[in-house]
Amino acid sequence: MDNIISFYIPEEQMKSFTKVCNTVAKNVEGFSFTISNPTRKVFTNHIIIEGISKFIKEFHNVCDVTVVMPNVNDWRLLAYYEDGFFFVADPSKKIEFKNPNHGKDYRVCDCCGKPCNKASYVIYNEKTGEELQVGGTCMKKYGIDTMKKLSEFIVELNHIYECGGFEVSLGGDDEPIWHFKDISGHQAVLADNMIVAAKKQYDINQTWVKGRHTTDGSYIKSETSDSIQQFFSNDVTEDEVKYANEVKKFGQNIDAKTEFAKNMKKFASDYYCEMNDTCIPFFLVKAYEESVKIKTIDMPEVGQNVKFVGKLISSNFIEGMFGSYMQHTIQLPSGVAIKRNGTIKADDNDIVEGYTSVKSVKGMTIFVDRIVKNPKRGIKYKELA
Repeated sequence: MDNIISFYIPEEQMKSFTKVCNTVAKNVEGFSFTISNPTRKVFTNHIIIEGISKFIKEFHNVCDVTVVMPNVNDWRLLAYYEDGFFFVADPSKKIEFKNPNHGKDYRVCDCCGKPCNKASYVIYNEKTGEELQVGGTCMKKYGIDTMKKLSEFIVELNHIYECGGFEVSLGGDDEPIWHFKDISGHQAVLADNMIVAAKKQYDINQTWVKGRHTTDGSYIKSETSDSIQQFFSNDVTEDEVKYANEVKKFGQNIDAKTEFAKNMKKFASDYYCEMNDTCIPFFLVKAYEESVKIKTIDMPEVGQNVKFVGKLISSNFIEGMFGSYMQHTIQLPSGVAIKRNGTIKADDNDIVEGYTSVKSVKGMTIFVDRIVKNPKRGIKYKELA
């Protein structure tokens, strides 16, 4: 059965991508692709005005792409290893090799017996049930050397994705969409273990700290993403695996109405993910934790006057429809987040204390009006924990 993958690319990359696809199609029987007419999607762009780094949301033209990746002579690619890193063809299923010796540490080609120092491929014949791990050179002996061309196509696709610094909007938290720079970031790891790492970071800071551009134009990766990757480990406890399964079960039942929510739902169903996949599991953990906590927290109503004490954890510059402003996020001990657009006052320890009124409530996030130091006479305030 052929593999079908769908994604989108910037309109300006359409010609170069079409050229690559046409080259592969000439060499790989059954390979095909379709590219739609350009449509408009909202992206966050970085600009620098008078030395000040800003972000604005703008429409860009992108093309939807569908690619059919064929099996070759009844052989199907299960996984491959390159420079010691592990990659899978289908992340949704657990890979269990028929030959228990096959894998990362299997260094000998099943065909010629020579060492596979650079890369090797684990392939499966859907008719005979035969499984082999072979080097790139021996692909030709099995009539499946075109798999190398398919692998080259993926590499070219990754290069095309490096397309000028677009960042896709993910429900208010932005991550670069085309950032294929380090092959290690695309190695396959267990999705359960990534959820465990995301939970460890969530317990420290329940807000995603975005990556940012400096005034010299360089990009600094998200601190949250870096921290999750540092927490990642293949050594997890039974309780941690049980927690990950609960999060995935929750994610599989998400009412996915946005593209990001659909990605969360897919992640919850996949067995593997990439090492770079940190944003989705973090927000999956966040959504799960909030669904549990919100049942025990007495949230205020819109228009209600409240009193709170919390810690300022982030301040982001936002370019809105009516101009630019700063949005501050204050974390309460209960895990509730207070967001205030405009100015606030925090002490030397980033503690914010004050009185305000509720403008809106979304999950465990409360958007508030101007924060004042002293209460107004004759007004009753609800104290937020």
